[in-house]
Amino acid sequence: MLRFTTVELDKNVGDVKAAAARAPVIITEHRKDRFVFMSIEDFQRLGRQGNPQRAYGAGETPPDLAQQLISEIDRTLSRLDD
Repeated sequence: MLRFTTVELDKNVGDVKAAAARAPVIITEHRKDRFVFMSIEDFQRLGRQGNPQRAYGAGETPPDLAQQLISEIDRTLSRLDD
């Protein structure tokens, strides 16, 4: 997940919005994660999944959520390869 500081958000709101349109981004303040900026579609998808703080045991994760996690892990790993 991409990270931007609050200063970067103030100075480059267009870049942060463009990034958030592709995937949620973290906004940091005083070097700590403080906010998540995301598209309304991503937010609505979270709402349809029920409680976003729900923890699942091994093998209990719903297939659609598991696929989202796998996709995000793959995307993160591909960025590390670049």
